[in-house]
Parts: sequence; structure tokens; C-alpha cells
Amino acid sequence: REREELLSLTMAAAALGRWDWDLQTGQAKADAQWHAMHGAAHPKEAMQHITHWGEQLSAEDQARIEAALAVHRNHPHQPFDITLRIAQPSNAPPRWVRSLGKIVSTSADGQPLRMIGTHSDISLRRQTERLEQFRSHVLDWLTQGKPLPDILRTIVDHVEQLNPAMLCSILLLDQGGRHLGQGIAPSLPDFYNAAINGVEIGPAVGSCGTAAYTGARVVVEDITTHPYWAPYKALAARAGLAACWSQPI
Repeated sequence: REREELLSLTMAAAALGRWDWDLQTGQAKADAQWHAMHGAAHPKEAMQHITHWGEQLSAEDQARIEAALAVHRNHPHQPFDITLRIAQPSNAPPRWVRSLGKIVSTSADGQPLRMIGTHSDISLRRQTERLEQFRSHVLDWLTQGKPLPDILRTIVDHVEQLNPAMLCSILLLDQGGRHLGQGIAPSLPDFYNAAINGVEIGPAVGSCGTAAYTGARVVVEDITTHPYWAPYKALAARAGLAACWSQPI
């Protein structure tokens, strides 16, 4: 009991989730940390079979697991080590998880019987790596003297890849510094881009017009109730927009 308690405390301190898999029956069990990582809020959602895990994986990741398992079965001295995307409930972004495992029991004829392992949440590290790659890519384009529209499109595409639930646009001020011009907004509807093209900036002119006028970030969490968006609520609703974060550059 003392060893089990020490192991549980160590796993909790390291933010690791533990899983235990019967390779013959497919029956599996996991601890509370594992279930929290997989978005399970209640004990009744506990994993009983390995298919519970598989339901949260893409077909691509399932294929990668099968390949990694085959390698581990043929070379047991090499640990099962794979990075996966775990689908989350309520359309939340997937969580990046590193899964480490090892076969710990085999039959008399060498068939694998049991496998145990851990899951660790590497979402923050993965996001940091992708941000650094994004930054390096944009800097490369700047030093190569690429055309401004190409650079802006690269920024928009990368931001949307990093935040799949967001739509990104970059608007430009005209030479007089008073009107917003259409920059790069490939994911916004054409009718929306056309409607805001040439809008004069000022206080309470949407999020972008206000941010450009004040030089300060503007965050509107609910477009339908915010006074800055009163003249544009119908336009935003038609475009399917619910919130807006505008950052002056």
C-alpha cells in the first residue's frame, strides 16, 4: 500500500496519467489523471476497453499506434513511444499527449499479454514549438523581401492553424491613416470584407476601428451585446461571428 501510494503521488506530481492494457482481451483501465487528460469528467466514463481510447483518435493516429506497437512487439527493448492528438468534448481543441508504454508480461510461447504505460500532456510544449516555427518562417520571408500580401497571408494562415476555432484577418490603414482597407482575410465571407472596406476608424467603431483609433487592444467577448458593434451586429451575425479580439500593430 505504501508503494502504491508513493507511485500515485509521484505520478500526480509529474502530471502523468497511467494506463494498463490486457493485450489478449482488450480490457483496459486507467487512473483519474489519464481520464482528466482525455476529457472524462465522471468515473462512469472510465475506460473499460481499449476502444474507448481509440474513439478519441484520428484514423491517422490509430494507424501510427498500430505501427508503433508492431515495432515494440518485435523489439521489446525499445519502449512504445508516440505522440498523439486526443479529441476533447464540446469541440475543444485536441490535446497533444505523449504516450510511453512497455510490455510487462508474455506467455510461455512469447506472446505479449499485458502492457502498461503513461500519458503526459505536452500541449503547451507543442504549441510553443509551433509558435517558434511560425516566427522563424515569417522572419525568413521578411529577410527574403517577399511581397507584403504574401507575408500577411502567411501570418493569417499560421494563426488559423495554431487556433483552429479562430478566423484571422489583417486590415491595413490607408495612407491618410483614417480608413481601414481590406488587407488579408481569406476565411471571412466576401460580403463581410466588402462591408468593412474603407470604414473610418474612431471610438466605438467595432473592434478593429476602435483598436486602430486608440492604439490599444480591444477584446469584445459578445458581439451581440457590445456597444462598439451595435451598427454591425447584423453583419457579424450573417458572417457567424460571436467575439472579436483586435490588436493594433
